Order: sequence, then C-alpha cells, then structure tokens
Amino acid sequence: MLRQLRTFKSNGCKGVVIHSRTGNQIPYLGEVWFHQFELVCQDAQRLKMKIWIYDEDGYPSGNAGLKLPKKYSHLVQKILYPQFGKADPDNPAYAAYLPDNPDFPVNESAVTPGTELLRFMLTEYPRHVDVLHPETCRRFMEMTHRKYEHLRKYFGNVIQAVYTDDLSFQVFHQPGYVFSPALEMECQQQGRPLKSLLGHLALNTPESAGAREFFYLTAQRMFLENFVRPQINWCHCFGMNYLGHLCGDEGPLVQSIRNFGSAQPFLRLEDIPSVDDFFTGMHDQRYLARPTVHDIDRNHRWETHKCAIPLLTFKLASSIANCFAKQNFSSETLAFLGWDCTPDFVQQQMLFEIAQGVNLFTHHAYYYTVAGESKRDCPPSWSYQQPMFDIFGKMNRLWTHVAKLLRRGKYAADTLIIYPTSLLSLPEMKDVDRNAVSSDSDSRINRAESAFSNLLLELNRRHICFDILDETIINREVRVMRNGFLKAGAMKYRTVICPDKLPLETDTEKLLTEFKQCGGKVISAVDAVHTLSPDLLIVGDGNEEVFVTVRQVKNHREYLLLNLSGRDLRLQIPILADKNVKLYDPLAKKSIHPVSSDLQNLLLRKGAILMLMSPEFTAAAVEFVSSQYAEYNHSTLITPDSVTFDRDNILRLESKEKIIPVTVEKGAVISALLAECAASKIKINGKSLSGSTEKTSDCDCGIREISCRGFFKEGINTITINSAEPIYLKGKFTVDPETRTLQIPRIITGYGDLAAMGYPNYCGKITYSYCFKGKYTLLEIDSANASYIKINGKRAGIIFGNPHLINVEIFCNEGENTLEIELFNQFGNFIADTAPYGIKKVTLWKNL
Repeated sequence: MLRQLRTFKSNGCKGVVIHSRTGNQIPYLGEVWFHQFELVCQDAQRLKMKIWIYDEDGYPSGNAGLKLPKKYSHLVQKILYPQFGKADPDNPAYAAYLPDNPDFPVNESAVTPGTELLRFMLTEYPRHVDVLHPETCRRFMEMTHRKYEHLRKYFGNVIQAVYTDDLSFQVFHQPGYVFSPALEMECQQQGRPLKSLLGHLALNTPESAGAREFFYLTAQRMFLENFVRPQINWCHCFGMNYLGHLCGDEGPLVQSIRNFGSAQPFLRLEDIPSVDDFFTGMHDQRYLARPTVHDIDRNHRWETHKCAIPLLTFKLASSIANCFAKQNFSSETLAFLGWDCTPDFVQQQMLFEIAQGVNLFTHHAYYYTVAGESKRDCPPSWSYQQPMFDIFGKMNRLWTHVAKLLRRGKYAADTLIIYPTSLLSLPEMKDVDRNAVSSDSDSRINRAESAFSNLLLELNRRHICFDILDETIINREVRVMRNGFLKAGAMKYRTVICPDKLPLETDTEKLLTEFKQCGGKVISAVDAVHTLSPDLLIVGDGNEEVFVTVRQVKNHREYLLLNLSGRDLRLQIPILADKNVKLYDPLAKKSIHPVSSDLQNLLLRKGAILMLMSPEFTAAAVEFVSSQYAEYNHSTLITPDSVTFDRDNILRLESKEKIIPVTVEKGAVISALLAECAASKIKINGKSLSGSTEKTSDCDCGIREISCRGFFKEGINTITINSAEPIYLKGKFTVDPETRTLQIPRIITGYGDLAAMGYPNYCGKITYSYCFKGKYTLLEIDSANASYIKINGKRAGIIFGNPHLINVEIFCNEGENTLEIELFNQFGNFIADTAPYGIKKVTLWKNL
C-alpha cells in the first residue's frame, strides 16, 4: 500500500481513497485494517497527500458490506411493486385498489375472489437498507464512521473527506416505489396517508400529479435529512468534507426520479457536488451531435442505461458548484470502459469533463492486483499494470493544468434554466417497471427528458453558457435584485428559461413576476434556442460540435474550445481580431503568436482544445506557423528501420477443459509460464513444474512466473491445469494468428497490427526506429496507443490520444536525424483479448 501511495504521488495524484472492494483479504474495519490505514496516513502526511475515507465495503453506501441488513433485518430496503392481478385473500397485498376507485384501498378478503385489482406487493431487497428510517444512519455510522474516530488526529489535515458511493433512497434498478415504515408515518403526519396516495401514483387521475410530487418530495426530504445530513454533520464536526455521488445520476430521468427524486438537493448539501461518469460515455464521444446516449453501452451491461444524458448529468452538478461550492466539482471517472479502452477515448472524455467544470477527479479502480475477480470487476485499472502508466501520470498533470486554468475568475453565464418540480409528477406505473427505463420513448417522462435534453444540446451547439437550478433550490435560495438579475449564491442571471409544457410552482411564478418587473427576461425553451446570442461567435462547417466554456476573469472573458466533432475543423473566430485575446495551447503549455492572416482559417484538429486568454496571461510562446492549429503544405511519410520489443512475447491460453494443447514449431522458445495459481496445479506433458522456481511476475503482483525451460518439445504439447483462470506462455516466439502455433520469432518490418503479426498478448514497450533528413515542424502518428517520442536522443514529448501530433522543430537538424517512437499498448492485450495495436502511419509536416 505504501508502494502504491508513492507511485501515485510520482504520477501526479494528490491523494487516494482507500476502498474495500471485491477480493479484499483484510476484514473490513478490523484491527489489521486500521493498522494499515494508519500507516498510510503517516506516509501520506510525509508526502503531503490527502486521504479520503470510503464509507463502505463495496457499494451502495449504507449497508456496511451487508453487515447492517444482516444484523438489523427490520432495516432492510423495502419496495412496493404495483401490478394488476386478481384478489388473493391468502396472500394479501400491502394495499389493493379497484382500478376505477384509487382513493380507497379495499380489503382483499372482503371482495369476490378473482376480482381484478391494482395490488401493491411489499418486497425486500436484502442487499441494501431502508435509508429513510432514521435508525439506519445511526446504525450505519456506528459500524463505519464511529470506528474511524480513533484516527481523529488525522481528521481535517491528512484525512480530508468522506466519499460516499451510489446513494439513493431506492437502490439500483429495482422496480416499484420506495417504502419505509418511517415514510408511512411521515405521510400520515402530513395529513396524506400513504394508502390514499398509492392508487394515484400508479394510475392517471386528476390527483396523480399532486400525489406523485408529494410522494417523491417527501421521500427525498427524508433521505436527505435522515441519512445524508447526519453524515455531513459528523464530517463537519471533525473538519472534513463530505462528497460522493448518487446511484443513477447518469439518467435517464425516470430512473433518477425513482432512485432519489431530483439530484440537485443532494448536490447542494454536499461540500463538493459530485457525479459518476459511469455510463455517460458515447462510443464516438460526439456529445454535441445528439442529446442522449442512444448507442449501445460500451460494455453491454445494462439495457436500462441506454438513454443516459451526459450534458444534463454534468450541468446539474456544475451549476451547484458555480453557485454555492466555490466552483469545486468532483467526478468519479473512467469506470468500466473495458480493458481495450484506448488513450483516444480517455483523453477526450477527460477534456470533455474538464470543459464541463470538473476539477477534482477520482479515477475509478487502481487495483493492487488484476488477478482473479479484479480483472472482471470494473476495468480498466489505470494502475502500474498498464504499460503506459508513466505516460498516464503525465497526462494527469496536463489535465490538472487545464482544470486549474478553468478556475480563473468565474463561469460567465447570464442564463438560468429552471428544473421544474413537476417532472416528479410524470412517471406512471409503466415507467417504474424494471425494463421501462428505455422501452417507451413516447411516455410522458421520456418526452420531457427528450425536450430537456434537446434544449441543453441546442444551447451548447449555439455556444450559449447557462446554469440549471432545481425549483426547490430557487424558491429557497434565489432572490431578485433591483437591477434585473436573479442572484443564486455567487452567480447572477439576466435571462430565465422555463421548460415548455411543464407547470411551475406558485412561489416560482411569483419570483419570476417580480424578476420581470425589475427588468429581467423570462423566455420559453423554444424562444431561447432562436433568440439568445452566442457567448462566442464561431463560423465554419462543424462549429456546432465545438464545446465552448466561458470564464469572466476581472474585466476580460476567457474561452475554452474543445473539438468534439470527430474530424478536423477549419474555423473563423471573429473575436481573435481583438489584440487583447491571447491564443493558448494548454496541452503544449504554449502561447501562440498569430498574424492577422493566420486567423482567417484556424485549424482545430479532432479532439483538440484551444484557449483564448486575457491579456495579462503569460506563457512560453510559439509562432502560429509552428503550432498544431496551422495548415502545413508539405508532408513526408517515413517507415521504420527496425521494430523491437523490450520484453519476451506472451500468449494467453484459456480453456474450459483441463487439458490445453499447444503446438510448438522448431526454434520457438518458451522460458516461463505465468499463472494465478501455484505451480503444483500445473503439468506440462504430464510433468509437474517446480514450485522453487516461482516468482512474482512483473506484469502483476497477483500473477506467478514459473520457469518451464526444457518442458516443451517440438510438435504438440499438453498443459494440464486445475484452475479456471487463464495461463500465459512467455518466451522468444511469435504466434500464428489462425492456428495459434508458436513459431520462431520473426523480424517485424514496417507497419501493421502487432496482435495479428504474432504478438497478441504482448504487454510492454515497442520501439520503432527511423532515420530522416531535414528539419520538420510537426510529427503525426497514426496509432491508438500512447507513445514517447525521442529525436536525436532527446525526449521531444508524449502522445496520449487525439490529436496525435507534437511539435518537433527544435529537436530536428537540417541534415540527418534519428527518431525513436516508444509505443505502449494497453494492459487489455495481456488480460482480456487480442485488440489491435501498433502504428499505422507516421508523417512529418512542414511548410515550404
């Protein structure tokens, strides 16, 4: 653990969250747990790093690794599931209604057997707890938070925060309506007994809208006051922050409402509003091409997430950050992308989130080992197992740099969108079913989601900055200023957008009337799209897919532009004619000096970002003609003189059978076998391996390397293994892609997919060596992998994702030059599949 802490420090991480997860061998919150936790705190103090307490063994927060529901069975999560069915006196429902009379429940024993009823069956979900009941949080904190108090000397300094994961009042994707005896009692005290509401929740009646709003607002308030606030109070008592994310905050709206009502009241309570980017990623990352994630999930895991709404997910949290949290905004990032996830995807996802305002990143899953369950848990891990981990650390620093630049001044938004409480009134009985989340696009809630998502999309495509606030927050914390602004914390808005066809609360209407009387502007969503002026005018084909964020820094505005179009764009930005605007390349950390003719056709490359900074901003400079934003009229394609591998080749073997055949041709050498099990469980050609040769593999600390020199013969061999996990052969060989035969190593020349060229499971560095003549400005590499670049023996830079370009001008000679590209593939090649990797093309660019 101390080794990992120092590794993270050296790679730009500011701190760690200590997380008990699947596969943990140390009893959660036991003596050894706290002994090692304190050792990490001591080392973190020396390293000036921060520790966050992860409040749970697994997730979602609240059940203490299932200890709480097992010990206190009365606090198990409860759900009411509605369905039409026949009266069953022997198994009566919690409440049942005649379909034409939802006001009063009927006694199932008193109606004719077989009568068709709307029945609400009370069910339990034993893997979670009733977070509406005040006793639950007390018991939960006794099992978790209170046990940490003997480390209180680290609270507020080394231990900075408690991080809570996947909170909700109804867990995960369970269908139905949340239930609790506490909720039943609260409804009774409010004069609206629960059984008088249930029929109206499920059926569509004149009373349904009011009943649904009351139900979800009551559950939401009890969740926040009985479960969340006591934890916040405990954190504040010891000088710590409270943050974390909700379960299902990625959308769709029907799931969000079912799980927690509305996100912003929870985000407002947190010290740092936080989201989970678990399912917000589109395959092509064209976030400004369509409003929701209609494409199949990256990992095909849950159909119910097909309609995730990334723009809304991030905007709800960033708006709270802008108004009330000093612009602090946290995201749990890069989860479940798959082992073959490329730097291209990672780079653009991180830049997209930074542009949305995220400035505190919690990278999901730095696994101690990816052996066993870990490799199936939630890939990818960005820890030391990744061959490109060193480059990933450098990208951490660059992302941090961009995020810091977006903390200059404050977000410049003159427009506020109201997130209406009436959204809670829309989910019908068919919407609370498990499979309804993505099945009925024409339901009222999905139509409202579509309209809301399209509004956000169109404002972004027109480069109009805005925030969103929930009506409950508006009516509690927003006030009208006499000069015609609405003030919400640190933000002020001149224009308010009211979503179409969704009624507002009476208090909101009164506030908006006063706002208009003071000179404020209230418009519909339709009018907003057609009448609001852009905060930055951009001209050129594809400009709508440039994400723009604007900062007010003293008396000037600064802009970030991110190209999400998936192609190079040639743009004109009239404001660049202003001499007070400085062009800045944040990834190169260079200010750019253009002449007026350069600005007529600026090239914003695929995945690139550009910043327009205020005049006092200073940075090392480069001429526009030497930047990535300029056009180049001369290119040279180069091919490698050699391609070398710094490690032995690897072949992954996996079979449901205990005996695995392996064909070895003459000249192929197998020196070692890698396995997650001991040598005693493996035989080669009937001969047992020696346990005395075992050592830890340099691929992963959970994998053993066992010498097997002399065990394999030419021809067919058999490996007998008593384990369900894969094994690996290591040595000097290449692999025939069709027969999987091990052959004599062959020299790789030129370009191509190295997996298909005999290195399917290789894990490490590949060096492409070149010679070229002349001085060039840019180097472009067509590859999905990360790389270090050396020219004439000097490090020229790194490439990690789009655009695959670096400036090499100062490293080149007019005469002969040498180039080395040190390419690193993903760990996925080793652990999961034979995803393509390697270089397709290398181009040198200059202007003649």
